[in-house]
Parts: sequence; structure tokens; C-alpha cells
Amino acid sequence: MPSHGRDEGSIPSNSNVPMKKEKIRDEVIGWLGAFLIIAAYIALSFKFIDSSSLWYQGANAWGAIGMIYISFKKKNYQPGVINIIWMMVALAAIYKIFF
Repeated sequence: MPSHGRDEGSIPSNSNVPMKKEKIRDEVIGWLGAFLIIAAYIALSFKFIDSSSLWYQGANAWGAIGMIYISFKKKNYQPGVINIIWMMVALAAIYKIFF
């Protein structure tokens, strides 16, 4: 009887377990980035914070970093490039806050 590419007596390998953990980690980083950007926008829109606050700019910078990470990890470059620009604007604003 044909084996269809499987060894009849072999035990399934757990070699994909680290890959699953890595994929989960990557997704968490991406979703945290999205959450930070959305939370910053909501807080600004409802006037809980000011656009010149360190929290707002920091949330945008860290959120963009998370989005850049997952975008390039998935080889989805357009959102990655947009978020590089988003991060640069946030970092420039943070610089302006301190100097």
C-alpha cells in the first residue's frame, strides 16, 4: 500500500512548535503596535491627551515599530514603509518635546 510520503512507523516531530511560538510572538507584536496607535488616536480624539504629550508620541512611535516589524516579517512592505514614516514623525515630535 502506498505511504503517500509518510513513514508508517515514524513519530510526528515537534519541530514546528518553536515556529508556532515565533508566529504567536510576531502576531502579538503586530497587534500591540496596532493597539497602541489606535489607543493614542482615541485618546487624542476625545481630548484625554494633547498631541504634544510624550504619551501620545511614544505610543505612536512604539505602535509604528510593532507594525513595521510584522509588516516586514510578512513581506507586506507598503504598511511597513508608511509606519517607518509614522515612526519618524513621532520621534521628531518626541525630540521637539525635549529640545
